[in-house]
Amino acid sequence: DAGIASGYTDGTFRPNQDVSEREFVALVFRAYPELDVPAQAAGETWYARYYAAAERLGWPVADREAAKRYTRGEAARIIAAARGHVLSMRDAVMYLLDNGLSSGKTSATFEGYDAGGTLTRAEAVTFLYNVKHVEAGGRESPSGSPETAAGGFELRGIRLGDAESAVIAALGQPDRRDPATGGYTWLVYNRHYGE
Repeated sequence: DAGIASGYTDGTFRPNQDVSEREFVALVFRAYPELDVPAQAAGETWYARYYAAAERLGWPVADREAAKRYTRGEAARIIAAARGHVLSMRDAVMYLLDNGLSSGKTSATFEGYDAGGTLTRAEAVTFLYNVKHVEAGGRESPSGSPETAAGGFELRGIRLGDAESAVIAALGQPDRRDPATGGYTWLVYNRHYGE
């Protein structure tokens, strides 16, 4: 709804597909509309204008052709750069952890962040959502799940922190269960991406 992410021409989003550097850079610029991105020139590739803006700002970008695997650590460097800090990968990860912009993949440590791991399209937009949430004054609940002063995020009557039985009663069995920090488990449903 915010225009940060879009799907493919066939109407899918492909949430489990790994994100490339050029896709992530575009997502970040769309999440920060106050950053100046030039208009797309006729005949120019869709990502050229984002690289022009990133290079002008001194962001650590280098893979225009998406030839290599893009990592969570590289994404941390872009997020830190968008906030005015061009840092090494380790320092960028620690910056995110120390400022509450990430809690890591398995723990709030450099190792728990999994800097060498890839980032899926779904994880990339979730990551940006969480960063923007914290920047907007969101707070962490005692269970570690993000919630707003208005009482928290709700979708289809389900809220973060609801009992597993309540979620299954509302949505059925999940496609998979992923462990998360704080001792809770994400129930992942791979259906109805357009809703």
